[in-house]
Amino acid sequence: MKKIIYDQPLVRGALRNIALWCMKKRGWRIEGTLPEEQKFVAILAHHTSNWDFPVGISVALHFKVRVFWLGKNTLFLGPMRPLMRWLGGIPVFRTEPSELVDDVVEFLKHQDKAVIGITPEGTRGRVTKWKTGFYRIAHALELPIVLAYLDYDNKIGGVGPIIYPEGDFEADMARIKNFYRTVNGKYPELGSFVDDADY
Repeated sequence: MKKIIYDQPLVRGALRNIALWCMKKRGWRIEGTLPEEQKFVAILAHHTSNWDFPVGISVALHFKVRVFWLGKNTLFLGPMRPLMRWLGGIPVFRTEPSELVDDVVEFLKHQDKAVIGITPEGTRGRVTKWKTGFYRIAHALELPIVLAYLDYDNKIGGVGPIIYPEGDFEADMARIKNFYRTVNGKYPELGSFVDDADY
């Protein structure tokens, strides 16, 4: 695996300072505490805007985590591919989703320090069904699930509760959905209605 931005201290430090300055100028603050584990799964809801990407990267830079994220393969076309890879991106081919969980599990097994970022909606538009690959990844590797969020109403980004999945899927999903009921994305009308979301 080629080095990503988080493996280059000088570049990471410079971009971190710029990102946090921009966040502060726009009135954002970052809150929360990460788990002690060096590897974990971070989910972000509600994903409703392209702005989630730069704001989310800024939050990751704040926490100084080595984060990889899943994105649709069209983000990695042409000259964008090396940039997106450098920023920690892993392309997802939506026509071939069946092996994705196994591929991510295998990838994380070989990382000493890594965070995998996933949006359970899988798209910016409103959905009625969340994708649950994040849970299967975390459960397979016995990793915590960090509930990350971007609260555009209050301009707060950060991490909330930490879920340690033990196989009680329904109970864990209820806790996850309960937290995200209080969070609005940039465009709330596009957010999934957590009370009704299937999985």
